[in-house]
Amino acid sequence: MLEQEIQAVYQEIAEKVVSMMPISEWSDFYFWGQVSDGVSSAEFYYRGSVNAPYQDSGRIATDYHTSERGYLDDLRVLIKLAEKNAKIFQSYNQEPWTWMAMHVDSSGHLSVDYTYTDWENSFLDNGIQEMYFKHLYLGEAPTDPEEQAELAEAEAWVKQTPEAIARRDKTKRDWSDQVNGR
Repeated sequence: MLEQEIQAVYQEIAEKVVSMMPISEWSDFYFWGQVSDGVSSAEFYYRGSVNAPYQDSGRIATDYHTSERGYLDDLRVLIKLAEKNAKIFQSYNQEPWTWMAMHVDSSGHLSVDYTYTDWENSFLDNGIQEMYFKHLYLGEAPTDPEEQAELAEAEAWVKQTPEAIARRDKTKRDWSDQVNGR
């Protein structure tokens, strides 16, 4: 039952992200959800082709001259879906995660990582955590020496925290019909 409920949330997230992307042809996206002690956030990064850089969803309204309010309303839906996922974990007495990283490509292949890092008790703010996420999943490396030092601090925090080990949902799904809107 847990698997079915979680898979349903994955599909809802994928469908919402695809509906929010301002491009019709896309290669892949990463959804990043954070849920911990009443503070939740969600964001996604997408790209049009495999060789293109990832675009930050937070720039959609500005870059594509769309409604900021509409974007924020859609983002709240993604946050609620991340929270729903966390509640499903709790209802089955699963260890609460702090990060959910979901990758979906245009052919419908999906993978999900859950991270259990104790970010709340770290000195690392959300900006540093985002930089770490982008480095880990998007392959982005900071060029600024100060940001490089912050990234090194984040990596050190993760290594020293035993509960930081990411666990991967190795279940692959072919959702090409659903994520491509067919």
